[in-house]
Amino acid sequence: MPHKGWCCVGVFDLMAEQGDDYQSGVCEMCGKEGLRYIHVMSHPKCKKRKKVGCNCAGEMMKNYKNSKQNERCLHNLFDRRKRWPDLCWKESKSDNLYLNKNGYNIVIYEDDNNPAEHTFRIVSPEGEHYYHSRIFNTIDEAMLAAFDWMAEELKWSAIKKK
Repeated sequence: MPHKGWCCVGVFDLMAEQGDDYQSGVCEMCGKEGLRYIHVMSHPKCKKRKKVGCNCAGEMMKNYKNSKQNERCLHNLFDRRKRWPDLCWKESKSDNLYLNKNGYNIVIYEDDNNPAEHTFRIVSPEGEHYYHSRIFNTIDEAMLAAFDWMAEELKWSAIKKK
């Protein structure tokens, strides 16, 4: 197995993906158990990617700072997502909830066919409209989906690859 030239192609948070009763991960390099964050490592000479912990990722990239920063970024994103529905959402004249964040206008509104269900639309700072096609059972689900869209669009969870 190569000792240099590894690149981090992704980091994921098992707790964010699986919920509070998540199954912790195991590092494929050192065998350490109890991992919450998994770093996915790639190397041009290896066909299979390695799923490792923070310390092994730092060693494989020869960059401990970025591996720690990747975990901190994911942890912060997870905390922001939990707080998102509790932000100061306002009510529009048409009784929709909305939030202005980072120049984006996020609106949660009832589905036309079923008022008990919700979806969202987002208007970018440039005036581009994004309408989400999925319908959500609760306002909170729609809010969290809007958060996920914003996180992806604004690259709130961008990882350091090397």
